[in-house]
Amino acid sequence: MKKTEIAIIGIGCHTPGQVHGPDQYWEVLKSGINGVTEVPKDRWDTQEYYDPNPNKSGKIKNNKGGFIEGIDLFDNEFFKVFPKEAERIDPQQRLLLQTTFESMEDAGDKLELLKNSNTSVFMSTFTND
Repeated sequence: MKKTEIAIIGIGCHTPGQVHGPDQYWEVLKSGINGVTEVPKDRWDTQEYYDPNPNKSGKIKNNKGGFIEGIDLFDNEFFKVFPKEAERIDPQQRLLLQTTFESMEDAGDKLELLKNSNTSVFMSTFTND
């Protein structure tokens, strides 16, 4: 198999632990900060859904998770998405749009220069649905 060289020239990231960009990500890694927190009050009512008893039916067994702050802050006008359509886009997909743009911005690229170019975007994501 022929080896092909690639260049990583831009990065964008949003992760739990209030990370919004590669510099913050590096600081979190160096500091050993754990981004797992209790469920934020604006996500769901843990009093209603959580029970530490793993045998309790109809309840979740954990009241912690890795939450990305600002997931609801999507600039639909910037991405030329109608407001009603933006409301229906999965938050993970909105975040993907934002982070992809940020990685291109980090690389110093302009969208109009990338059109029809030999450019790829690679992402690392996790979901269980």
